Amino acid sequence: MAKEKSYQQLNKKINKKLRMTTIQEHHEEVEDTSDGALKRLKLVMKLSLEFVIVKKWDLNLHDTIGKQPTV
Repeated sequence: MAKEKSYQQLNKKINKKLRMTTIQEHHEEVEDTSDGALKRLKLVMKLSLEFVIVKKWDLNLHDTIGKQPTV
């Protein structure tokens, strides 16, 4: 139950970051230079990495549901 709750919190946090990123891209003029491209790339890579971590954790969560805990 605690894992599910922390998963939901993490999911909310990532969704919020995704929304904020989208909002920033619309409102904040990112220069069309190598520096601006680098900024966008860093954001995408960071969000992608978090998404991969959550998906991996999600799979581990589903593997453990319904199994007896090992001591």
